[in-house]
Amino acid sequence: THLPSDGNNGHTPKKSSESALILIRHGESLWNEKNLFTGCVDVPLTPKGVEEAIEAGKRICNIPIDVIYTSSLIHAQMTAMLAMMQHRHKKIPVITHNESEQAHKWSQIYSEETMK
Repeated sequence: THLPSDGNNGHTPKKSSESALILIRHGESLWNEKNLFTGCVDVPLTPKGVEEAIEAGKRICNIPIDVIYTSSLIHAQMTAMLAMMQHRHKKIPVITHNESEQAHKWSQIYSEETMK
């Protein structure tokens, strides 16, 4: 008998059925910096937030990723893009969650203090 020389002593390696969910919170936004609530308001990352997103990407750069889900807010999308620029597989599909009409209405509500 001849066994194939595949480095596995003739055994076919089993494919893993395990999956992982990786959660990354967005980097610091302009309103985070001011200690303001940013639930639905679309504000970008601060320079510190950009650094945080890049660091998060470096930490997961070798983990296989099939798809990325992000909200429609710019600080979430910026975080996803900056993190994935660090990944060894650069082309990973990004699915953006479409905000509802109600979420859009909520994003237009703010206090005068937030404008300071």
